[in-house]
Amino acid sequence: MLYINQTTKITGFVIFPKDETEVPECIVFIPVRSDTLLTLDAESVETALQQNDFVAYFSYFQNIKWLQPGIISTLENGKVIVGNINCSLLNFNDANIQYGQLTFEPNPVILDREVNDSAVINCNGRSIRFKVVEHQKRIGDVVQYEPLIFK
Repeated sequence: MLYINQTTKITGFVIFPKDETEVPECIVFIPVRSDTLLTLDAESVETALQQNDFVAYFSYFQNIKWLQPGIISTLENGKVIVGNINCSLLNFNDANIQYGQLTFEPNPVILDREVNDSAVINCNGRSIRFKVVEHQKRIGDVVQYEPLIFK
């Protein structure tokens, strides 16, 4: 079988544990177009999440430390909103929510299962429920992350 490597860039919210001193093992990624946000603050995050019927992706992230040196300072220096997220796949009591662009590379490995779960994100004193997909075969593996800055 011929495998062609094409990357895909997607913007959205990247949610990861707040007090990580190492690269987070996993993240939650919620695709959100930049034209739906004017700034990154708790109210804008809440509004964007409520306006969209969305699926969040639970994605392995730790491999990026070999692909993108300096990723820890990238995560630490990007603008964040603090919230929390809870589901059976993960529980980030103190989570950072950043807006950025992830680059995904297709993964030729097809697993025989895909786990779907429901989750709740708490931000700005509001709880928002959504669906989380564990296996990212739909979008691939994360190979680069860049926080985006609002002007």
